[in-house]
Amino acid sequence: MMKWQEWWIRNEYRFIRVEKKAITKSGSELAMEDMSPEMKDLVTFLTSQLKHDYWDVRAASCLALGKIGLKNEDIREKIEAAINDKDKNVQESAVLALGMLKSTKSSFLLSKMLGDKTVDHSLRSYCAIALGLMKDSANLSLLNQLAQNERKDEIKAAAVTALGLIGDERAVSTLLNIFVSQEEERIRALAVTSLGKLGVTEFKPNPRAKSTINLVRYFEKYLSDKQTKVYVRQSLAMILGRFGDDKTINVLEQVVIDDKDKGVRSFALLSLAQIKKDESRKTAVREFLRRILKTEKNVIVKSYAALAVGLSEDAEGAKILREIFESGEHADVRAAAAVGLGLLKDKDSLPILGKEIEDPKGGGDVRRFCCISLGLIGDLAASNYLKAVLEKVNVPYLRWSAAIGLARLGDKSCMELLTKNLSDGSRVVKEAAIQAIGYFRDETQIKTLIDNFNKESNKEIQAMYIVSLGYIGDSAEEIPVLRQVSQDFNWLASLSYPSIDFVVRVF
Repeated sequence: MMKWQEWWIRNEYRFIRVEKKAITKSGSELAMEDMSPEMKDLVTFLTSQLKHDYWDVRAASCLALGKIGLKNEDIREKIEAAINDKDKNVQESAVLALGMLKSTKSSFLLSKMLGDKTVDHSLRSYCAIALGLMKDSANLSLLNQLAQNERKDEIKAAAVTALGLIGDERAVSTLLNIFVSQEEERIRALAVTSLGKLGVTEFKPNPRAKSTINLVRYFEKYLSDKQTKVYVRQSLAMILGRFGDDKTINVLEQVVIDDKDKGVRSFALLSLAQIKKDESRKTAVREFLRRILKTEKNVIVKSYAALAVGLSEDAEGAKILREIFESGEHADVRAAAAVGLGLLKDKDSLPILGKEIEDPKGGGDVRRFCCISLGLIGDLAASNYLKAVLEKVNVPYLRWSAAIGLARLGDKSCMELLTKNLSDGSRVVKEAAIQAIGYFRDETQIKTLIDNFNKESNKEIQAMYIVSLGYIGDSAEEIPVLRQVSQDFNWLASLSYPSIDFVVRVF
């Protein structure tokens, strides 16, 4: 079972907004004339790195150009050429980048590769996901066919994932059929995820049907049935938070109490927190979560309960989390409570979080996640705590967390300090500064990152510079959710298929 920390790392962008205002157009509408001088320099730089001698730099450059989404035939052709790179990772990254560019010409190429059985099956699976990223219903027929008939599980799984990404309700029939009949439970779990992404709650099986299927009730039935495979139940437990109702709340509460699988129970807690509720229901759920926090013996489930209080957006839950944080609970539970307080933006908890950073009660992840929480709260009063860590604490992982916390706080007064850390002797500190500067999405920092890239001798760290430049260059107005892939994703299913797991991490 995945600890809550792993879930958070995969999902944190769902709850963090990093605005970018410099670009007025996005995606395939973006042309060179729409760009600031800094962005034009970035595109030129990234294009030049497609010829770098280290594979990870070339791969990262493909993805960064894809995220920028520039409407430019020359760049598209150079990314297409990267599909023939000698390194498999670069080939896969180029395919995903073409999916992000959403070009009709690339769609034809990717469809052709996907249908060609002489192409490596792993690369074909990336082609399927890339067609999903294009969000073009013209690709629906091919993906439907592969989802139903493909024999190689990785390609089938990718097609199922892509059907959810396209967002066309005509995929419901195929996905529902896979959910009910597919023997491989991981693929069934992915079908659940894709059905959830489509957001359809009522489905008519065929044009002549006299009634519709209520998918929420349908999912609840399978979730409550202990004969349903565990990966599928975990996906159902996660996805019901998307469109469940009052009855779903009762079902999820019962699952938390009765189910034997820690993962199902934990994900049910997260869904329970996120279902839209009226005030009376919100109070009832708050009390249910409080009861679980008091009575639950399993540390993993208890940690998820603390995180769920934060995800509930119920300000009254902050008191519960402060009690947990200041208690003698297990470090994992206290760390989850710290993040929960950050999600609730509870300014009253600033002193206790800051005190923990300065004088920790115990070990574990608590100090690290206090730094993250201070950034999430969004009050500039937290800045001094975090800057003090960067300046005075010689613990690399803690300095990493402080750098990321400052980035999430959006306090640009720390930029000089972060830039100084680009020359730090500790690799961890240097990488944290690179990542944090990228999180600010400040185009004025493009030159700083490029200059330091050129000074850097370690090629792995050079690749990190490219990733951060991709964050800054991303044409989306915001980067929550990383963005369309990771939300409510079944992590166990994704780990089984390299192409899907890679795309979840990339986005």
